[in-house]
This record gives sequence, C-alpha cells and structure tokens, in this order.
Amino acid sequence: MLKKITLAAAIIFSAVALVAAPKVRVDQSSQRAVCETLLRSLAYQDVDAFWVLIPAETRTALNAEGVSKNDIFQLLLKTSKFTPEIQKQMQAILNNPEQKNAVVDHLMRNGFKFKRIRGKYYLDLEAMGASAIQNMK
Repeated sequence: MLKKITLAAAIIFSAVALVAAPKVRVDQSSQRAVCETLLRSLAYQDVDAFWVLIPAETRTALNAEGVSKNDIFQLLLKTSKFTPEIQKQMQAILNNPEQKNAVVDHLMRNGFKFKRIRGKYYLDLEAMGASAIQNMK
C-alpha cells in the first residue's frame, strides 16, 4: 500500500513539475543565447522561460513590490506592441536562421543589457530601464 501511495505521489509531483516547466528551452550560455530565448519566450508565450532569464535577486525584488512574472511579461508584450500577428511572424523568423540572427543583432545593439552571474547570462532589467517597472504602478 505504501508503495502505491509513494508511486502516486511521485506521478503527481512529476506532472506538476511538467506543467510548471518552461515550454521553451532556456539557454543562458551567452548574451546571444539569452536574447534568442527571450524571443522564443515571447513568440510562444512562455512566461516561465522568460522568468528564468531574470536574475533571482531581481525576481525577489519584483515580487516584494507586488510585481509578478506575468505583470512583467505583459508589460514587455505591451511595450513592444506584440500582437498575435507579430507573434506568428516571430515564430516564422525564429525558424529562419538568417532572419533570426538579424533580429537578435538588432536587439543586442539597441538597448538589451545582460548580467553574468555564476557563469550564466541574464537580462539586466535595471540597466535596461528602471522606468519600465515604475510605469507598471
């Protein structure tokens, strides 16, 4: 009986972990990889993958201010004027290496900032503009 309960608990916890896991593969090996992961998270509406790209101390500070990962993600979609049409275009661009590289290059030249912590790269939201967070309030 105990084995059945343990097995059932393991299955439930595995299912919960799968639901909470990002759909987009997160790559934090370089600034470019973070930028590509960000684009994929937007194109496929993966808030969890996006949230992983933010340093833990920033996530903690945002949560302490009552700002959730969904709030930040929606702000990013709104400020970038991301529509369902643009989402489909972004998905197509991500499947074309030349177009994807052009978009990533553009973003990296125009305001995207990164932070390296313990060998992983993250989006540096503070450097990208604390004013964006203030606009949410």
